[in-house]
Formats: sequence, C-alpha cells, structure tokens
Amino acid sequence: MVAKVMKDNKGFDESRATEQVMKLMMDTEMVSRFIAYEKKKADPDFQRKEREQQLTDPGVIALYAAWIVGGAGFAVVKNTYINPKFASGEWQEIHIQLPTPFWMDSV
Repeated sequence: MVAKVMKDNKGFDESRATEQVMKLMMDTEMVSRFIAYEKKKADPDFQRKEREQQLTDPGVIALYAAWIVGGAGFAVVKNTYINPKFASGEWQEIHIQLPTPFWMDSV
C-alpha cells in the first residue's frame, strides 16, 4: 500500500506515505470504499462503462459546450471589437504606476 501511495504521489517520501496509509487504514468507511473501487477496477469493462457514462452525462456535455462557446465568443469579441479599437487609437493601454516601497527607494 505504501509503495502504491509513493508511486501515485511522486512528492511523498516513505515516512509521509506511511503516515497517509495509516490515516487511511484508521477510517473504515474509506477502506471499504477503496476495496469496492479496487474490485470494480478489476472488471475489464469498468473503465469503458465509466467513460461512456461521463460522455452521456448532460452536465459534462454542458460544461464542454460552455467552454467552446465561451472561448469562441471571446475570440470573436476580441477580433471584431477590441483589437480594432486599439488599432485605431481610440483606446489606449492602461499603465498603472505602483508606488515604490520605502525600503527599495535606495536600490
């Protein structure tokens, strides 16, 4: 179990992985869920079924649609409205001058 945690979390050393495994082992509900997941994962069709279920979920489809529409909409607004305003000189870039901290005055 410790080796699996270390493999999944590259930043963990052995002591931290052992600590996390001990925390997991103390929580019976998490152990039960972990065992159930490992049993499901052993089924060869499990991952295929999960992918199919995600692709038919209306929430996932709506999220993809929102990202596509939002990205395309921003590109259209930028190219048809914002960039021409800057190119014509009607709009100027904003430059904010922040005050220099007192400890950096002499630098």
